[in-house]
Amino acid sequence: MRKLLFVVIIASAAGIVALTTPARAAASHHDQVTGTGTLGQFGDPTAHVNAIQTAAGLKGGFTIAYPDGTLVVGSATCLFESGTTAFVTGLITSSGGPREQPENWSAGSYLVIGIEDHGRPGTAGPSLLNFSPGFAADPGCRPNGAATPVFPITAGNYRVFAAGLLDQTLTRQFRAGDRQHLVARRRVRSSRGCPGAPARRRPGWRRRPGRRG
Repeated sequence: MRKLLFVVIIASAAGIVALTTPARAAASHHDQVTGTGTLGQFGDPTAHVNAIQTAAGLKGGFTIAYPDGTLVVGSATCLFESGTTAFVTGLITSSGGPREQPENWSAGSYLVIGIEDHGRPGTAGPSLLNFSPGFAADPGCRPNGAATPVFPITAGNYRVFAAGLLDQTLTRQFRAGDRQHLVARRRVRSSRGCPGAPARRRPGWRRRPGRRG
């Protein structure tokens, strides 16, 4: 029952964070980090992150939940990306549980989440995750040693997209889909013949003298 309650809490909190991000974020050509991952150590926390840099500013937020009832929710204030590594600085808006005070995760404090994207699951190992204790003041928009992503997640996945990388990914997906479409059309044509094309003649067919067609 306790495990089920934990799953419900993280799912609900992730939904709240998702509501702060525009519905068209996935199709936007901006820096972005998104995903959910669970560490198999340090109390097995699950961290959900969804931050996207838009023309109107940074959108999104984060949620960190532990099976012991600790829950930290906040909004993203800065997104720093370098290659496939991202650092999200966030302002804590609500928190609770036994780890709140020891980690300084009180509302109004800041924390940094570090993520390293290793691609799709099963391709080059799991994504890496780390997050910092709370800071009384904004730690700034840059890599933070307290959140260097060095711990592999045991469940979930994270994706880090730089603006140019996202454009290239979308272009590759479009071209791949277009190639598959053309191959499928050629197969159909070769098996059924093109509509309107002359019908194939049977082997051994001879035109009768004096007849047309």
